[in-house]
Amino acid sequence: MLEKLRNMTFEEFAKPWWLWDTCPYVLARREAGTEKHPLIKRSTVEGNRRWMERYLIPYFGEIRIQSISVRMVNSFLLELKKRHHLANKTINNIRQILSTMLSDAVA
Repeated sequence: MLEKLRNMTFEEFAKPWWLWDTCPYVLARREAGTEKHPLIKRSTVEGNRRWMERYLIPYFGEIRIQSISVRMVNSFLLELKKRHHLANKTINNIRQILSTMLSDAVA
């Protein structure tokens, strides 16, 4: 399975991510929380999906997971600032989404 994942493009890997009812990461976070104290909210998941589709997939989509480097991520973060004029908080949120996804890829 790990070898298959390494050969996937980011877009292939991202396909099931940030879907409320099917994403394994989201389901695990929902299961670990309670109704009164959820570990993840639906609005967060939907926002993460939008940011992933708008910024992460266009930039990393055709790149194989194993080829994504720290330098590439840093270039991407600079592009969010310079080309898209996003606020630092938004850039950090998008960075965290990417970090969560890539951490799952190597776990």
